[in-house]
Amino acid sequence: MGRTSAPGCDEPTSYDLKANLDQYQQWQTSLEDTKAIAELLELERDEALLETNQVA
Repeated sequence: MGRTSAPGCDEPTSYDLKANLDQYQQWQTSLEDTKAIAELLELERDEALLETNQVA
């Protein structure tokens, strides 16, 4: 999707800035969720390794 700046104006409109901010915030939330999932998977992996070492 192209920019919706006013004709003859190179500056983004407030709508552009709001849309970009909204998109950034969605990406930031998604990144935080992904990091949390990665941390949980690491913890589960570490637990499984500990259990495996205790059994052996």
